[in-house]
Amino acid sequence: MRRFFSVVSAAMLMAGASVAGAAEVSLGKPHVFLIFEDSGGLSNELATVEGPVLAMTDKGRSLQMVVDVIVDGEPDALFFDPPRVEVTARGDRGDVLFQKTWPIGSIGDYGTTMRSFIVDHDCRPVTVEARLTAGGADAGRWEKRVAISCEAP
Repeated sequence: MRRFFSVVSAAMLMAGASVAGAAEVSLGKPHVFLIFEDSGGLSNELATVEGPVLAMTDKGRSLQMVVDVIVDGEPDALFFDPPRVEVTARGDRGDVLFQKTWPIGSIGDYGTTMRSFIVDHDCRPVTVEARLTAGGADAGRWEKRVAISCEAP
């Protein structure tokens, strides 16, 4: 097994990928969009929006949102001990709407990799939390509350 691991590592290095034992990664800027069910279109970026977000607009009605969690690192890096991204989306009553952990085995050509998920918001505010761990240590966190409503203010 050790020989196989060495051969695979050598092949990856020859192919131009760097192989890292301890991950040097960070959370990048997340993306959050409403999904409009009538058209299948997306809203404008919501990750930086403060205040109420109306889910019934001239673009249609939204009952779901998509969240993109971005992990930044060295381009083409591969990890023997992959960092992990843990995400939780909670409704306004603290109920868990989505929860998942992904290992990040590699970083893409442009120095990022992305994990996306869809949350059913049902016209209620949603709080999304992401935590990145690498080598057993906390490598970053972010939290975003999207104050979704289907009623005009």
